[in-house]
Amino acid sequence: MTTLRCQANGLWQQPDGVCILNIPTIMVTTSATTVTVAFTAVPTVSQYCAVLTPTASAAQPWASGVPNTTCRATSPVTISSLEEATNFMLQAYLIGPLPRAIQSLRSSTVTVRTNDARPSAAPGMLSATAGLFSGRLTWNPISPVDVNGAFMHYAISFSNGSQITTTTQTTTNVSGLSFGTNYSVTVSVVSSGGTGPNAAVNFTTLQDAPKLPTARFV
Repeated sequence: MTTLRCQANGLWQQPDGVCILNIPTIMVTTSATTVTVAFTAVPTVSQYCAVLTPTASAAQPWASGVPNTTCRATSPVTISSLEEATNFMLQAYLIGPLPRAIQSLRSSTVTVRTNDARPSAAPGMLSATAGLFSGRLTWNPISPVDVNGAFMHYAISFSNGSQITTTTQTTTNVSGLSFGTNYSVTVSVVSSGGTGPNAAVNFTTLQDAPKLPTARFV
């Protein structure tokens, strides 16, 4: 009967017959500054808790720190204001209802990593040279510090958001345009952390093909 009573309440029976909370089942998602822990719901829980401890690495030897314990009455539990691209050790546990507030055993330790941040700057000195049915764009790269992760490419798009092309170079041709038409084009950096702010430029394609000067014979 004790075993059935424990199972009916989402609990686990110890060898001495006492019912305690099960080790929690969790799913973890991350952003650049947050770790979110989603728990499988348990009806007899008053608090869902996550323990996050930064760990040192070769790239971040200073990162080892004090555990951060965050508890919430409902799942998920989100720990925010974290450093991007940082490794953490994560454990989770449950707290039963008052007045006893018995804690469950902790989950196995898992390693999680916050995401790289998005690029924090737009390409500089974006300019366009118009042709009859095309435009040639050039720009300056952003500082590696502002990439905030691994550089992937530049994204070139029309101002309405539709993407034209991508390139790893700092110049590109936009073709297939209509003559005598104004266009607004943006360029942004895409890194492992996402897409950064864009630089924009407007240009108007030529009305007609440039004409060569007529030779005059005297």
